[in-house]
Amino acid sequence: MADTGHHRIIECSREGRALRHIGTGQPEFNDGSIHAAAFRHPRGISLVRDILFVADTGNNALRRVRLVDGDVLTIVGTGRAGQPAGGALDLGKRVSLSQPWGVAAADERVYVSLAGNNQIWMYDRTRNSIQFIAGSGELATGDGDGEAAGFAQPAGIALAQLMLYVVDSGGSALRSVQTGTNRVQTLLGHGLFEFGNAVGARAETRMQYPLAVAKDPDTAHVWIADSYNNEIRKLKLGGGEVARFEVSAARLDC
Repeated sequence: MADTGHHRIIECSREGRALRHIGTGQPEFNDGSIHAAAFRHPRGISLVRDILFVADTGNNALRRVRLVDGDVLTIVGTGRAGQPAGGALDLGKRVSLSQPWGVAAADERVYVSLAGNNQIWMYDRTRNSIQFIAGSGELATGDGDGEAAGFAQPAGIALAQLMLYVVDSGGSALRSVQTGTNRVQTLLGHGLFEFGNAVGARAETRMQYPLAVAKDPDTAHVWIADSYNNEIRKLKLGGGEVARFEVSAARLDC
C-alpha cells in the first residue's frame, strides 16, 4: 500500500502485518535500492506480476518497484509539474507530468490519471512510449472521444478488460473510458461543483470529491471511496443503482 503521508510503500501480509518498507520515508526524489530510493506523497499503485507501478504524486512521476529486491526506477517524470508530450521515451525523466494520482496496469499497458493536467495517459511497456488517451486539459466534465472529453482532477482509476473507470474528484463523478476508442462517458455525476450525499437511481445520486475506485473482480460492481462524505459507494454496472456500503466496525474518515 502507498503510505502517502510517510512518503513510502509498505508491503503487508493479508493479516495486516508490515513485512517491509520501500523508500527512506523522506519526501525526496531518488531512484535506487529499497533503502535508498525516496518518494513524495505516493498515491495510486498497481501490480503486474513482480512489478509494482506507483503514481508518485508529489514528485510528478510514474515509478516502478521491482518487488524481488525493492529496486525503484523512475519511468516518466522530471520531478517538476508540466504537460507531457507523447511518443517514444529516450530518457523518461525528460517527460513532464502533473500530479499523477491513479495508476492501473495490465500486461504491457499502464494507465495514469493526471489530476494536474486533467487528462488520462498510457505508458506502453513494450514500445517504451507514452500515449495520450483522453482529456482536453481544461477543468471540465463533458463526454466525448479523446481530446473532446473533459476531466476535472481525475484521481483513482481501475481497469477491467477494455474499460477504464475514473473517479473525477472535481466533478464528484465516476467516468468510464473505452480504451479501444478513447470514448469517455459519465456514469455518475452532474457537472462541476454539483455535489451532495444521496444514493439510489443514478440520476439522483450525489457524491462529494471521490478519490478512489475499484472494480470488483467477481461481480459486476464498482466500489467508490466517496471521500468528503466519508462513505463507500457500490454501483452495479449495466444500469444498476448506487448503494451505500455500511461499515459497522468503525467510522470512516476519508
